[in-house]
Amino acid sequence: MNLILTRRRGKPGDIWNGRPIVDWAALIAQHTPQTAYVAIDLEGVHKQRSESIAGVSELGVAIVPPPVLQKQRPTSDDNEVDSSAFPKPSLVVDDLIRDHDIQSVSFRIQGRPLTRNAIRNQEALCLYDTVWVEEEDIEDRLLTLLTSTRDRFNQECGRGSRPVSMVLVGYAMAMEYRVLCASFPRVVSSGLFSAWCDLGELVHQSLGHRTSLSNSLSALGYPYGAFVHRKRSRLHRAGNDVVRELTVLLHILHFYQTTTSLPAGSRSDEDSRHAEETDEAGRRKDIADDASDKLPDDNVLTTGKTYNAATGQDRQQHPLSHPFQYPMRPPRIKAPTPERREASEHRPSPHSDYPFTVSLRPENGGSMRAVARDARALRALFAAYDPVTTVMHPDKTRSWICLPNEEQRDRFVHDVHGNVRFGVEWRARALPVEAPPRGVSRRERVRQIDRRLPGNEHVQEETQKRRSAWRETIKDDEGLEALRMLVIS
Repeated sequence: MNLILTRRRGKPGDIWNGRPIVDWAALIAQHTPQTAYVAIDLEGVHKQRSESIAGVSELGVAIVPPPVLQKQRPTSDDNEVDSSAFPKPSLVVDDLIRDHDIQSVSFRIQGRPLTRNAIRNQEALCLYDTVWVEEEDIEDRLLTLLTSTRDRFNQECGRGSRPVSMVLVGYAMAMEYRVLCASFPRVVSSGLFSAWCDLGELVHQSLGHRTSLSNSLSALGYPYGAFVHRKRSRLHRAGNDVVRELTVLLHILHFYQTTTSLPAGSRSDEDSRHAEETDEAGRRKDIADDASDKLPDDNVLTTGKTYNAATGQDRQQHPLSHPFQYPMRPPRIKAPTPERREASEHRPSPHSDYPFTVSLRPENGGSMRAVARDARALRALFAAYDPVTTVMHPDKTRSWICLPNEEQRDRFVHDVHGNVRFGVEWRARALPVEAPPRGVSRRERVRQIDRRLPGNEHVQEETQKRRSAWRETIKDDEGLEALRMLVIS
């Protein structure tokens, strides 16, 4: 686990003395039909850093009831109810919240300015109820909410059943850990939570590198914009983040409870084929390197998921090894490699290295964001043409696709230009290898007319000739009248 989450020695009875969930196996082992999960997320104060409540502007809380109280529960093949499993998470946010009866509340502290990212996203999707509180009342309100919710769950379960246990979850919980320890002592020592889990650490174990909550949701199959308003591409609100954290948790629990993990090569052909074609809600079949020449289906990457051929091959050898079935954007590459050039914002250069480049943009001049989230997603859309590299402009209105040879380039232009692919009518144009000559720069024009520079003696002579011609024109009365009328007009 993250060292910052384990450096404090817990007191008897507080949540940090409870059992920390350090891997997927521990998460599944502690899960019972009477287990409820509570996600907590904090947002800071603009231009202020503090490890206490003084540095908090918003506290988000989301609670998912235990499986025994869920309205819908999945059934196994023999039609027996699995009371410990949650319903299958939907890729539609409203359906997911309704199916799992998720409650989300955001406690806003009076007089606290939001951070810049939160201010920028006030129009984002609102998945929570806002409650305005004073700083000194926020712990009481949080403790009352958690206690009343637990009592309600126990009452609904009925007498004679096991008491409901609550597990605290979060994503990258460093800030939440510090603030809870410093400013919420009664919540920490209340005994409400039987365990706690940092989902960011568990995702890191599965993927091999740390990634954001948004990328984790993309890897689970959620389309771009599922949790955010289309006009606001970034989302940072505590009330929304806790729902997103529970979404990751529910997918993880559902995956490990419904999938039998077998060593590579031990699956039968039928089981492997079934594993690759399951989950009609969002998992797609991987595009193999020897795919047919036809374009992928329209629903392959229209939701903005990324694709990597090597990752697809590995996933075919080890099907369903973890719930994150869609590869995410890899860590930023700092070396001057072709991969870093692919992440640039303009036509790949030098042009001689990419002689078969096609300029691609929507015919209506709109954005490509609804079709492809980034250059890698666009490259996967047209994988049938074996593109060498793909670059997308930051405004998402145009891109450049580099093909391996002239034949593929001509076929791409013929198939795509003026046709509707993936719900968009495209305009494709083959670019010349040599860039067209640029016009004369302003500095060069100034240098050419500066009579003081060597080689520009003719400039002075031409200027004197024009002045002499002008004097000859205005010598007579007709010339003066013409000049006067010109000035008046």
